[in-house]
Amino acid sequence: MFQNSAGPQGTALREFYTMLAVCHTVMVEREKTKLGMEDSDLKYSASSPDELALVMGAKEVGIVYHKRTATTISIKLGMPGS
Repeated sequence: MFQNSAGPQGTALREFYTMLAVCHTVMVEREKTKLGMEDSDLKYSASSPDELALVMGAKEVGIVYHKRTATTISIKLGMPGS
């Protein structure tokens, strides 16, 4: 999706999906039984199904919400499916 990220449309799409990945109240947990830190080990919970859908949509294009603290939100930028 972001192969042409140098162009204005690619840049705008990446920024759009990045905002979906960070502008929300969704909480994230890691599966405690897993040793690795795979994206599939993340479990999201949200009071709003809309917010959850937006976070999951961003994850599908490679922008993965990983962690929230009182002052930060961590995301991983990658390729879809990675």
